[in-house]
Amino acid sequence: MASSDSKLCLQDTSCGQGESVNIYGDCVVPAWACEEGYTVEDHCELCLPGYKDEQGYCVDLPNPENCLEVEMTNPERTCAVCIEGYVEENGQCVVQGTPEGCDSTTAVDSYGDGCDA
Repeated sequence: MASSDSKLCLQDTSCGQGESVNIYGDCVVPAWACEEGYTVEDHCELCLPGYKDEQGYCVDLPNPENCLEVEMTNPERTCAVCIEGYVEENGQCVVQGTPEGCDSTTAVDSYGDGCDA
């Protein structure tokens, strides 16, 4: 459990310009898209929501295909509102009324052809 002093520690003024204190008490230059305090040496240990860790660096998660409005309050970047003709299903946009056996995100069947209703 974090103490009330933990936030003060992260705002330590003894670090150089552009540096902040990480969770271990070290002065570091914060990594891009890294949660405050989670830059360790030259890498990030916890990325902000909407980013994923790739070998210690935070990179953008791609937006879901056919999505009009991305849900940014969760780390997976799911879709909240789909473009016309698509419906949201488990955070992804699928073709409305997709026939069984058809890829619901592209409306293409296993043969690579368009799906027939």
